[in-house]
Amino acid sequence: MFTTMDRAAPLTAIDDAVTTPGVGVTARKTVRATDPYLAGHYPGFTIYPGVFVIESVHQAVSRYVADTRPGTWSVAMATIDSVRFTKPLRPGDTLHVTADCAEDGDRINAKVRCVDDAGTLVTKMTARFELTEEPARV
Repeated sequence: MFTTMDRAAPLTAIDDAVTTPGVGVTARKTVRATDPYLAGHYPGFTIYPGVFVIESVHQAVSRYVADTRPGTWSVAMATIDSVRFTKPLRPGDTLHVTADCAEDGDRINAKVRCVDDAGTLVTKMTARFELTEEPARV
C-alpha cells in the first residue's frame, strides 16, 4: 500500500550550473539511458519527457536564486506563460538550459532557451517563479 511516507528520490534534472548575478543561469543535463524515468517513455523511441525539461529549468532557476540571494529561499514555479518543445532529447543527448532571470521583488521572470549539443533549439519558454524566504534555523 502506498503512503505519504513512501517517496521517490528527488529527480536530479541538472548536472551542473553556472550563475551570473543580475543576468541568469546556464545549466546542463546529460540524458542517460540508465535514467530510471526513461523506461517506457516511449517504447522503441526513448525521449527525455517534456515535464523533465521543465523541471530542469526549475532546478536551474533554483540554483540561480541559491547562488545570488543571501539566506535560504524556496523557489516555486508560479506560471508558465509559454512553452514550445521543438525537438526531442534522446539518451546520449545533452540539454543546455539558458535562463535570463529578471528579478522583481520576490519573483523571478525567466526567459528560457534550451538547446542540444549542436545548438539546435529543443525548448523555448517563459515562466514566473515565486520566492519565499525560509526562516533561519537555530
